[in-house]
Amino acid sequence: MSVCFDTYPGYTGPLNVAGSTAVVKTKGTDSLKVIFDLKGVEAECTDCGLHIHTGTTCATADEVGGHYWDSSVVEDQWLASFGAVYNADEDGEAKGNFKIVTGYGYEDNLGHAVVIHASDGTRIGCGVLSKGKGSKRGCGKAPTKLEACVSTFDAYTGELTDVKGRVKVKFDKDGGSALKFKANLKNADADCETCGIHIHTGTSCEDASAQGGHYWTPTESTDPWTTAGGAIYTSNSKGKGKAKFELDAGTTIDDNTGKVVVVHDSEGNRYACGVLSTEKAKGCLK
Repeated sequence: MSVCFDTYPGYTGPLNVAGSTAVVKTKGTDSLKVIFDLKGVEAECTDCGLHIHTGTTCATADEVGGHYWDSSVVEDQWLASFGAVYNADEDGEAKGNFKIVTGYGYEDNLGHAVVIHASDGTRIGCGVLSKGKGSKRGCGKAPTKLEACVSTFDAYTGELTDVKGRVKVKFDKDGGSALKFKANLKNADADCETCGIHIHTGTSCEDASAQGGHYWTPTESTDPWTTAGGAIYTSNSKGKGKAKFELDAGTTIDDNTGKVVVVHDSEGNRYACGVLSTEKAKGCLK
């Protein structure tokens, strides 16, 4: 997993950590290694905090949450006493790594927010963990596209057991909320004319409860993730499906990173799901 940092929501100080990176590696739930390459942090910051948090977005400060660890397994190790720190030079740059145990493995940490602190504990930077190391290459460049591989989720008990698909969501370069949505599906519900495909509030595909409902912030008064809003796919008799539409859900690319895309059948049942990421979705249709 890797992460690109940007300014922490609501932080108005002089520090600018945008473009900094961190890579997180795990070995089961026993060991977590954080490798960081930071710029724009507080000069000569000694034993300053770098932690994974409970939140799955950096959209607002309230959603970032506190330290993320399994209290039933270990005590909180996101502390200086356990080495969860960075040390910056006189130019406000820091490189290094540390290892801790949090009780959580790779999949658990995926999609969670990582926070950089100043010497007084102020939160100055935030980013969301995504798969692989690819986000490192894009640090400093504002992403405009999210992608996801979708597939039949485990809790689904219907007949569509081998669904595969790739979703691409492109946002305006100006950081606005208007988006262009595209999807290609294989083995989907056949002969669908106006079947739903939507971004939901959840960050996990485990089941319908974890997926949540439609994700939107009212810019007017109606949910755009509807048939009337154009949020649909069509499929042929062999289950080959396509979606292509534009809408504005009032949410930005940062808001949608880590959220799930849910695919519905002709009766509205949920049967396929995937998590949006800034990483390129590969091998989705194989």
